[in-house]
Amino acid sequence: MQDLKRIIAAIIALASATFCLLANTGDDTTLWKIQRSLARKKYVDLTHAFEPGILRWPGFPDETRKTIYWYAKRPDTRGSGFFSEVFTHVGEWGTHIDPPAHFIKGLRTVDQIDLKEMILLA
Repeated sequence: MQDLKRIIAAIIALASATFCLLANTGDDTTLWKIQRSLARKKYVDLTHAFEPGILRWPGFPDETRKTIYWYAKRPDTRGSGFFSEVFTHVGEWGTHIDPPAHFIKGLRTVDQIDLKEMILLA
């Protein structure tokens, strides 16, 4: 699960950085030039493994998991043939964005914040 989160975060970061580079470099941009520029950047992984005990505000309960499908038949699952779990956690969990509406009613929610406002290129 942690590896998948890192891959998704890397794809989003690369796509965002590529967009910014294309917007700022004009017509003299090739894919290799973009790759070389991105390779020189410093990346900071802010993700945490999604697991019981993950860092969180102490007022929130810990994450819970329940296996609902397992490879072989088990009496405590809904079925078999593959592995699947249900995760229960508070929405503001681990590394996340606190939009203004999180604190003040009527202000912007995450879906109202443009991606350009959440990118930092070093």
